Amino acid sequence: MKSNISKIAFCHILIALVLCCSVQKISAQENVVEADSIANKRVTKYQKRVATAREHWMNLLPNISIVQYAGNIGFVSAGLGWDYGKHDRWETHLMLGFLPKMVMNDDMLTLTIRESICPWEVKFNDRFSCNPATFSLALNTVFNDEFWYTETERYPGDYYRFSSKMRIQLSIGGQINFMLKDNKMMTDRLTFYYDVSSFDLAIISYVPNKRLEFKDILALGIGLKYKFY
Repeated sequence: MKSNISKIAFCHILIALVLCCSVQKISAQENVVEADSIANKRVTKYQKRVATAREHWMNLLPNISIVQYAGNIGFVSAGLGWDYGKHDRWETHLMLGFLPKMVMNDDMLTLTIRESICPWEVKFNDRFSCNPATFSLALNTVFNDEFWYTETERYPGDYYRFSSKMRIQLSIGGQINFMLKDNKMMTDRLTFYYDVSSFDLAIISYVPNKRLEFKDILALGIGLKYKFY
């Protein structure tokens, strides 16, 4: 009888030890899982910070290359641009232009910063679309000593009262977009555009001068934009 009681007690103790070990093992596993979860959360937060920082830096890099013929900013101009905003409808362009001797008295360089918006887009299919109207505001300057930001001593008494070196330009135009298939050329959009523009001095001259026609103060520019990412 005593032997049976001893066996039963031993079994109870053994079961209790197994249960204790099991509980401790489950608790340890839960601690490991919790620790792994915390570590994963830390890695995720770190990765998110890195991704956010990289995204901010990437936004500072230009993603558009531009070539333009005529249009009051040079005989031919080239530069880089950024698009942003909802559906990438806003664009900023920084362009360097060239005016040859056959157009001016000397070879000249121009610098233009332009802000554009394309408020509407019409999609024909997955590859073709157009922006029927684009609006732009630009500042343009000429690198040449014949032009000045403030009036020189050659013209005393506020003779001109404007800067001949800095022009403010307004333009309206449109563009056609072609989406390149599968991004095989490291781009997703090729755009042909045109704009009709005028600048501040031409508009000021047109108002009092009855001999000038409206078409005389307008200039047509055509260009190509290549969005490479």
